[in-house]
Amino acid sequence: FKRRILANVEFKMPNKPGREKICGVHIPKKLPLEKGISPEHLASKYDGITGADIKDMVLYASVNCLQDSREFVGQEDFDKAYDYIKNRYSPQQFQIRYDLITEEQYEKEMEELRKE
Repeated sequence: FKRRILANVEFKMPNKPGREKICGVHIPKKLPLEKGISPEHLASKYDGITGADIKDMVLYASVNCLQDSREFVGQEDFDKAYDYIKNRYSPQQFQIRYDLITEEQYEKEMEELRKE
């Protein structure tokens, strides 16, 4: 599989200044934020996330605010969004379940496919 990939580019997690810039790009100017919420604040509070995670976090925080019928996106919205994003990287998500099919079931299925 790897030989078909023409380029392998490593993207490291952004540092605090990088997170600040990414937050600044993804937070719309007209997004009503609670006092004290800024790209600098978010970059300081949340680490270990990618640029795409930051984009998702802003979106999820905004949706949380709308669902709760509040006027301003607040700290609790960003906390919920951050927790959601971090949980999608949980080790359980990437575990392969070998118990879903037995070897006998696999052989039976393969035999059926060969007949076709």
